[in-house]
Amino acid sequence: MTTPLNRLITILREMESAVIAYSGGVDSSFLLKAAALSGIRLKAVTGVSPTMPRQDFMDAREMAYALGVPHTIIETLELEKEDF
Repeated sequence: MTTPLNRLITILREMESAVIAYSGGVDSSFLLKAAALSGIRLKAVTGVSPTMPRQDFMDAREMAYALGVPHTIIETLELEKEDF
């Protein structure tokens, strides 16, 4: 019987590679783990700013490292935008 996780891994394998917008939250962490299990070429990208709690950033960085996934950090600087 195919589980939802196995189905997701199959879909990811069909993609062959992915860049995941990775906040470190439950949803993106689950997706990152599934993608890592799939064996595809993979990169995690996290947008960081003063509005992101430092612990959330640290947790995201540690999880990507633990999964062996390359992790790119982008400073979003939204506080510099007047309409923020």
